[in-house]
Amino acid sequence: MRSTDRFAAVDFEMPDLCGRSICAAGICTFEDGKVIDSYYSLIDPQCEFAPAITEITGLNAESVAGAPTFGEAWEKIRPLIEGRIIIAHGASNDLSALSHCMKKYKIERPEKVRFVCTFALAQAVLPKGTKFGLESLSERFGIELVHHHNALSDAHACAELFLRLREICPDAEMYETNYRMPVYHAENAKDRRKEARLERFTDALRELSTEEYAEEEHKAMPNLPTEKIIGVKPDDVKKLAAELSCAEAKSLFFHDLPHKYYEEDLLHAYMINNTKNVGSCLSQLEKFLPYVSDIRIIYALRPLSFRKHSDKWMPWLLEALFSELPNVQIFECDYLRVKHCGKNRQAEQTEKVLNMPVRNNADVRKAQRRYFTNLFVNYPDAVISALDSGVLDGTTVRNTAKCILSHKYISAEQTKMIRNKYLAAEKSKNR
Repeated sequence: MRSTDRFAAVDFEMPDLCGRSICAAGICTFEDGKVIDSYYSLIDPQCEFAPAITEITGLNAESVAGAPTFGEAWEKIRPLIEGRIIIAHGASNDLSALSHCMKKYKIERPEKVRFVCTFALAQAVLPKGTKFGLESLSERFGIELVHHHNALSDAHACAELFLRLREICPDAEMYETNYRMPVYHAENAKDRRKEARLERFTDALRELSTEEYAEEEHKAMPNLPTEKIIGVKPDDVKKLAAELSCAEAKSLFFHDLPHKYYEEDLLHAYMINNTKNVGSCLSQLEKFLPYVSDIRIIYALRPLSFRKHSDKWMPWLLEALFSELPNVQIFECDYLRVKHCGKNRQAEQTEKVLNMPVRNNADVRKAQRRYFTNLFVNYPDAVISALDSGVLDGTTVRNTAKCILSHKYISAEQTKMIRNKYLAAEKSKNR
């Protein structure tokens, strides 16, 4: 990259997570390491604002009332970026929004755009484990970020970040890629593009996080690495999931698996829960479950469509108990535990759970045990029959009996019967 190259650091704020519109533009042009011009404008996106975005940026329909449309603002934007190398943090997001807006307002789009993504550049030159968000990197390099998610403030910080990164890696041209608009295919950059696209979702979650709750989660989930936790309360994640109604945003998020953070998995689970179409819900579950690494996420899956269409999902649910994937078995077993299919199907359901292959998996055993413990409330005879069947291994029989004995609803006669099952299993264990 030559010292004579001219740059324009840009940041576009978007009204929703679809990334097809722009509600604020910030541009900072610089040469020889010095800022020579800057531009900021609110823009009327002529579409609704997602509450999650308003929470992050503070912008809403009232904020942009009377602001120019992108088509009207383009005459001021064009001379600032034309002929310059564009610098952006998560550049694929900004260039995609720019391309969609140019198409919408019938503005001729360039065949190629030269740009540098500071997100990707930072990933390439900084140690693993670094937080690559603009706010975190600004703090790392001592860059003043006056108002994060203000387009001009972010553009200035991005320009400064690029200059700092170029000091570490002077031959930064190796990360410069010509992108065809609006189709972006950066060679050998799949993972970097994915993280850049997901940054909007991660930012939305971080805005809801608190240090106090992050500490609570660390204590409650000691087996989960600290860097996997953002610190967002489940109720707040649920609210965010309800706000993500844009089909394209859902598709983007669902496509990017596995997720990096625990809360992203939780957000994915809640978004599946809100999916109304049974076929789509089943498809999303089948794609998501193999990537879930924490059993608490599986327990959070409670699809609303399943409650209303049991005739459609029950055959799949019972068949999936025999899946080779433990996560799928755990979900099916746990869902049946919570949502029994009624007395008319209880026998079939119990037989399937009883005979599901455990494959010596502790979590599948636990799901099976939880099912029979819960079933005992309404169908004690069915559970006792299962414990006597000889199909369940001794560990499951013992743990199930132990859990049942801890409940208050058990009668004296049942207590005696279950205690005998427990003692027999304990005796068998000690042989």
